[in-house]
Amino acid sequence: MHPTPLKRFTRLNRLNRRFTLTIKMLIATLAIGVAVWLAVDHVHNNNVKELFQKQLSEKLETDAENDRIVFDQYIRSYQDVVKQFTLQKNLLVDYMEKRHAMGWPDRPEGVVIYRRTPTPWFPGRSALRNIVNIEYILLIDTTGKVKELYTDSSAPPPKDLLEPAEILQKLSHNQSFMTLLGSYPFVLSAGPVRNDKGIELGTILVASRLDDEFFLSSHKDFHGNNVVALLEGEQPKVLVSNRPDLVPSGTTLEELKKKYLVAGKSFFDYGSSDLLVRLVSLKPKSEVDALTGAIISRNRRQIAITALVFILSFTAVMYAMSRYVRLFTTDMIDFSNDVLGIRLEGSQKGDEFVIVRDTFLTLAREIVETRDTVRRLTAEALNESEERFRKIFEDSPVGMAVKSLDLHFVKVNATLCRILGYTEDELKGKKITDVTHPDDIEKESIYTMKLEKGEIDHFNTEKRYIKKNGAIVWIKLTSSAMRGESGEILYYLAVLEDIMERKIAEEQIKSLARFPGENPYPVLRVDPEGYIIYSNGASNSLLDAWSVKQGMPLPGLLRAPVKDSVLAGSLRITELTAGELTYQFVVTPVLDSGYVNLYGQDITALKNTGAMLKVRQAEVEKINAGLEERVREEVMKNRQKDLIMFQQSRLAAMGEMIGHIAHQWRQPLTALSVILFSLKDSYNHDELHKEEFDLFVTQAGSLINKMSTTIDDFRNFFKPSRQKETFLLNKVLKDTLSLVSATFKNSNVNVRFHDDGDVTIYGFPSEYSQVILNLIGNARDAIIGQGISGGLITIDYSDSDSYAVARIKDNGGGIPESIIGEIFDPYFTTKEQGKGTGLGLYMSKVIIEEHMKGRIEVENMDGGAEFRVITPKQPKLQATGTADTANASNTADNAETTDISDTAGTAQNTKAG
Repeated sequence: MHPTPLKRFTRLNRLNRRFTLTIKMLIATLAIGVAVWLAVDHVHNNNVKELFQKQLSEKLETDAENDRIVFDQYIRSYQDVVKQFTLQKNLLVDYMEKRHAMGWPDRPEGVVIYRRTPTPWFPGRSALRNIVNIEYILLIDTTGKVKELYTDSSAPPPKDLLEPAEILQKLSHNQSFMTLLGSYPFVLSAGPVRNDKGIELGTILVASRLDDEFFLSSHKDFHGNNVVALLEGEQPKVLVSNRPDLVPSGTTLEELKKKYLVAGKSFFDYGSSDLLVRLVSLKPKSEVDALTGAIISRNRRQIAITALVFILSFTAVMYAMSRYVRLFTTDMIDFSNDVLGIRLEGSQKGDEFVIVRDTFLTLAREIVETRDTVRRLTAEALNESEERFRKIFEDSPVGMAVKSLDLHFVKVNATLCRILGYTEDELKGKKITDVTHPDDIEKESIYTMKLEKGEIDHFNTEKRYIKKNGAIVWIKLTSSAMRGESGEILYYLAVLEDIMERKIAEEQIKSLARFPGENPYPVLRVDPEGYIIYSNGASNSLLDAWSVKQGMPLPGLLRAPVKDSVLAGSLRITELTAGELTYQFVVTPVLDSGYVNLYGQDITALKNTGAMLKVRQAEVEKINAGLEERVREEVMKNRQKDLIMFQQSRLAAMGEMIGHIAHQWRQPLTALSVILFSLKDSYNHDELHKEEFDLFVTQAGSLINKMSTTIDDFRNFFKPSRQKETFLLNKVLKDTLSLVSATFKNSNVNVRFHDDGDVTIYGFPSEYSQVILNLIGNARDAIIGQGISGGLITIDYSDSDSYAVARIKDNGGGIPESIIGEIFDPYFTTKEQGKGTGLGLYMSKVIIEEHMKGRIEVENMDGGAEFRVITPKQPKLQATGTADTANASNTADNAETTDISDTAGTAQNTKAG
């Protein structure tokens, strides 16, 4: 009984399942690997054979070209032999002149032949041995008859050579000529013999047979071990070769091509030769086949080894993969049994992928059933969660709001309405920017754009809101984007906490922090790790009680609030006992400066009685009563200090400017010196004409005007700006660079300025120029100090709606990270003693940030430092809710004037209000 197709398929499936994945892949890899190897071997060997023969043919063509050049030079050297004879004045010329004058003697035997016998006119065989191999040398009189002949050969010379035709003499005149004499090919070259008066005395002719001996002589410089042959005729046959044993004379070109690779395509002749010859280079095909076979055999072994390595590697990978799949299957079954509670059974023998598939299908079926149950439970939990969120939103002690994509209030809670003083309906009709302080709109919009792009999922910031009655309230804002399943933003959720009281307390604490030395209570300054870096006098008893001093860490109970305040960026209040006393400390982080202030208060009595509260309030009121006067005194002291620093900085800049003037004047002074010297020299030699004198005067006047312009430029640099004004940023940058161009050129530092068009900013142009000069001067000093060749300073700028940014970048190695935070401190310098005051960057920061209401930043990048000078483009109007307030703020800003005199060194600073 035959099995049905279904049963046959079931048997095949069982057989397929029985073998492991490793065995299946090994069989498949071997079959595919052998097939691919055979195909690649066939294609690769044919490509190798074609490529090798092509490269060998190209090389043979090059060898043939070189061999042809060598043979050509050897043939043409016969002309040089003729010239050598005609230059023998004391031998050949004298001999021919004598025969010309006396006549050639009549000899019955005809031509006189010298066989290896010295002649009266022969310079010696050794003189020609290093040039060519010459068989015959003939002397011919002026009538064209051969009179004498010298030869090294015992064979009789051809009759056509002893009686050369006139045409033959002409064709060989001053050139190498190839022809047949009798039945032999010859190379001829002839030249006239003349005396000192130019009278022709006769002709000398040299000739050699084109035989094997001749060819071997010419072949000594041929390329490599190739066979070289000379072919002749329209149906080319071998005339001579360097290997007559392999390529005998008379062999045809077609016969050569059967055994050799042949190179040498072009035919050539010499002068008016009547022989058609071709020089070819030959390479035996047997050598080519042997080399090709060796290369193919080696490549075949390499391919076989590569295929074997590939098969073994792939088998090892498949074994590791199948082992990993088996372990994964075991883990999946264990996870289902132990965690999900779904019992899975299955055989662990056979094809690992089949086992995984069966296990997965079983597990997937169970998971689908579980998913349906979870969805039902999730829907119930979601309804409960939404109800909980609604209650939290409405009853929250902090303000909460839902904002639409265009930042309108969609839903607000009662706490937010109470904070801002609006009703719920009034807020729903407003946009977030309608109740935001104008100065904080841009900051929040930047964060909102990052939320839209998905760069952040939420942000925290502190900002000012304008209440309904126009008052300002500080809010800590936490905003996040609520997204759908595909990632699109549905709405924004904002949490707003009223921090107005905290801000007021912080401002009071910061105000007191300016006078820690006068504070009657303990004031400590510590680093973020809790190490004491400053303590006032009122802290001595406290430190003694703790047995610590400056430079040591705080007690452990006080270090924890310090770290918490640094991480949170806000103040912390804590209590600590020192001996019998109890102190309350307000821990205030000053993040911009990188330290933490601790303000202590002895609350021992306050802890025991409420009466101490009134005493503390009285003391605080007493301190506050004198605080305003102390603030004014301290401000005046700081102002005087700033004025002194301004003067010191200006004097240092003047000293450096003197050096710049010296560099700017050096070239015109040299030119003026040359003019004066030329004028004096012309006068001393009575060569001074009126036109020349006028020219000297004009040139000198031009140079003096240029020097005067230089003085005016430097004088304008030191002229202070008494009022803020709008000016072109790119013009100030170009004018500043023109002042110091000669100095930088002399220092081998290149300054590259990118001018992108007019940008107008608002401030003091003279002070701004001083800032730029300080920055590029420091960059130049850094490059020179590091010994960098190819120093480069790049200056460019850009602008936005409100600000312009000038960037000064150098390749001077950058600023060490350990000091980059201190470079703007007064009297801080890294230069050698006497080469820096430490005021340049400090004054630059004061000018930009205090006088021009901008900021200055620095960052290390690309092997150097980049300074960014950010300044406003126009006066900034402060909008606080009413037009009158905005006008008052604008007036205060415009009324600020800094006046720095270059003569008396005094300064005035006034502020409206």
